[in-house]
Amino acid sequence: MGQMEDAQEEMPALDPGEIESLRVTVATLGREVQALVEKVSGLTRAVESMTPTPPLSTSVGRRESTVTDDPGAREISLVVAPLPELAMAAVAETSLRGLESVRRVVAVKRTGDEARFALEIDPEGDLIEEMKGAMPVTFDVLSAGDDELVISLHWAWGRAE
Repeated sequence: MGQMEDAQEEMPALDPGEIESLRVTVATLGREVQALVEKVSGLTRAVESMTPTPPLSTSVGRRESTVTDDPGAREISLVVAPLPELAMAAVAETSLRGLESVRRVVAVKRTGDEARFALEIDPEGDLIEEMKGAMPVTFDVLSAGDDELVISLHWAWGRAE
């Protein structure tokens, strides 16, 4: 008991306002940490649910024709950047897999801070509009060709305002 009494004597007395302020700060930090834990858990589940896919061909240039398993589908290449973290690529892939016009994610190749997705899509669907509604961040379309779409994501952090 002697040590506890000594510790109490050494601590300066706090007024009730300071104590309440500290309680509020601790509660706020606790909620923020819990929100981060939930986000990390969600991203971890998304990464763990991904199945390994074969890498895309490294050949350069446009292909004359695309071959798919689904005769009504068309294969395109979607380049998504920046994706500096693997979890961000997983989030992008999960978003793509849920789109109505995406029949199948054929392959994914991540290089540097970009990912290249080979997609079988419904030629009648509006992939860009569906992506706008499903992606967790906004994006700009840098180029849109018959067999390739390139987008640039706008992550909330690190953006100059």
